[in-house]
Amino acid sequence: EDLRKDKGGLVSAWRHGGYSDDLIAAAVCTGNRFPIVCPGSAIMLSPLRGEWTLSQVWNYIRRQVFVLDTYSSPHNRRVNHLTLGVVAALPALILPGLAVSAWGCLRYVASVGYASGSDITLGLATAAVGGAALAGLVFMSDCIHSSCTRWLEAGRGRPRDVALCPLEWPKVVLGFLLMYALLPCACVATLALDSIQWRGITYRKSGGRIVGVAHPRRLEGKA
Repeated sequence: EDLRKDKGGLVSAWRHGGYSDDLIAAAVCTGNRFPIVCPGSAIMLSPLRGEWTLSQVWNYIRRQVFVLDTYSSPHNRRVNHLTLGVVAALPALILPGLAVSAWGCLRYVASVGYASGSDITLGLATAAVGGAALAGLVFMSDCIHSSCTRWLEAGRGRPRDVALCPLEWPKVVLGFLLMYALLPCACVATLALDSIQWRGITYRKSGGRIVGVAHPRRLEGKA
């Protein structure tokens, strides 16, 4: 009923250059103080292929960030651009923090026995920070994996031949580091470039809205 009445302008925002249906819906709800709920039956698993090239990883990260420069209202723009700023700033805090933590650990291990108390304290403190960051990553990954496992066990629209593999923690850590290393570049590309390609379809944005969609088959037909 709310969609038929275009409550809060949600349907209009989708129709007129909308790119991200969920972020637009969230912005409309927060802007109008509508309650937001997510029933378990609305959660769907999206299986991904296991083999990805670096180009595919870059495109995936670009697509996730591209959406933060699309918006349907001033409120939507403020929220998305604030998120974009946080996404760009996080790697500048996390990666150097992990590097400093690793260096602190090495200094601590190498200097035990003849180091000053301040050196040992600094080593322990940086090791604790690095350990906390990695523990947070492990906890987050395990929660997501457990949620997906429960979802599959519940049989809610379970796709055939879909099963979750055990987490390979070295790959999880490497993926985390790779993603955060590429995120600042993706943020710059999002602001500098006006288009993104998704499954062969090119979307072009202007003023926060999608103003052009180029499908490869349509282009072939015009050639």
